[in-house]
Amino acid sequence: MIDYKTLRQDKNGIPVRQMYYGIVLKVAIKEKESWTKPNLIDKLKKEVPLPPDLSTFKNPKSKHTIEYLHIDNAIHDLMFRGEAIKHSDRQHYVITDIGKKYIKKMVFILLSMVQSNHK
Repeated sequence: MIDYKTLRQDKNGIPVRQMYYGIVLKVAIKEKESWTKPNLIDKLKKEVPLPPDLSTFKNPKSKHTIEYLHIDNAIHDLMFRGEAIKHSDRQHYVITDIGKKYIKKMVFILLSMVQSNHK
């Protein structure tokens, strides 16, 4: 689990969509098969739990919570801007080879940061 307070937040205290990019890929790479968006969003909410007052905070212009919208936008960005995930059919998603490369790059960057901190 990730403490949401360690992530950059919007004015409401909810992590911004960019903070979910790596988390979406981390959860997606653990999936052996494809997944549905509601299933992935549920897993992400468990990975980055918000307090009840934030997780239920709704956008007045939408039926969805702000948390849901930020995660949904992160998934959308990874599909259409980053090509890191794609539809396997109308309701299911899979991680792409590009997404797997992003994960490897993130792990390499994190490992080099840890190593440089221990010198």
